[in-house]
Amino acid sequence: MPSSLFPAFIKLEYHSAYAPHIALWPTRGIDIDEGNPIASTIADWGAGQVLWTDMVDDLVAALADLAPTTVNFDRATLFNVTGIADDPQPISTYVVDVPGTEAAPGYTQAVQLTMIWRTTDFNISKLVLLDGASFDAFDKVISLTGQPALTAINDVWTNVANGFAGRDNARPDTFVAATKTLNEKLRRSYRQA
Repeated sequence: MPSSLFPAFIKLEYHSAYAPHIALWPTRGIDIDEGNPIASTIADWGAGQVLWTDMVDDLVAALADLAPTTVNFDRATLFNVTGIADDPQPISTYVVDVPGTEAAPGYTQAVQLTMIWRTTDFNISKLVLLDGASFDAFDKVISLTGQPALTAINDVWTNVANGFAGRDNARPDTFVAATKTLNEKLRRSYRQA
């Protein structure tokens, strides 16, 4: 079902100098460790399992390079969704506490960075970072060549050894573009002119 968080997802909570934000990352199914939920694993795209916390740590480390030092990635929670119409159930949470690393981000307030991939089922998969680094350039990026931060994110998001998924439950596969814009909803909430 294209646009579903079934069968599982990770909720990342982070904040900027301006506001708290949430990102939802769809994943494959979970093998829940009832005795130690933090040790729960997610099916990777090979034939194995990967610790969900390792997936978060790797993706946050890559995203931090596009986040100003005023952003902090705070906490991650793993949710299981037993059926498409069912409510998500939290499985485990942990403190991430990783700051952004970009000291010269350019304009950041209400900047929305959207990274887009095509999944193996030819649907769209996206990652969004709010109040991210603009580097004062809003040009669309359509190639990873010369883009080390985007390449690092791509390498984690599309890695078959991870279990990230599009909302169609297929593997993110082919980088399409990265865009930067001013998020109008954030601009209004920040009371920007």
